[in-house]
Amino acid sequence: MKLIIIAAVFLMPVKFGEHWKKSWLHMPNVVFYPLLTFCLLVQIAVIALSAKEVPPVLMLINVVVAACLVAYALLRYKSGKTKINPVYEFED
Repeated sequence: MKLIIIAAVFLMPVKFGEHWKKSWLHMPNVVFYPLLTFCLLVQIAVIALSAKEVPPVLMLINVVVAACLVAYALLRYKSGKTKINPVYEFED
């Protein structure tokens, strides 16, 4: 879950450029991206260390279930049955 959040934050300056520049969280890209990269590496390390404690069979089941869920979501999205309304509301 946290990897998805980090990926979304990586895209924030691109998707919400003007709002990002006005935000109190705004920082230069030379600080922002290395900081996020560090967070990503730490999260990957946490996942790897946590995975060492899980029995291999359970880990395999988790990976297979996650892959099936991603495949289902992608197939459903491509089928056109899912409608995404990209409306973003910000207070100025």
